[in-house]
Amino acid sequence: MGSSGPVSPVFVDPSGRRHRLVVRAAWLLAGLGAVYIGLVVVSLLLPPSVSRLSVPGLGPVLPGPGAAALGNAQGEDSRPDVLLARSPSPAPPRS
Repeated sequence: MGSSGPVSPVFVDPSGRRHRLVVRAAWLLAGLGAVYIGLVVVSLLLPPSVSRLSVPGLGPVLPGPGAAALGNAQGEDSRPDVLLARSPSPAPPRS
């Protein structure tokens, strides 16, 4: 492979404006990334707590501490052994 002449830079910025802009953008991006990672770490370390959500016009959306579990909404038992006992048996094979 032959060289057709001296290699020169594609872009020359003698004032250094582009370099300062790229460095500032990199610091901003690194700062945002550090804040995001910090939020993830804090959310993993703190215990989960969900307060009651109340929407105007709808009232409380999330059930409170005294609310029945979803499976017990109509007084049904939601234990796995009871659910399996109530599951329909398969139809006998047709001959």
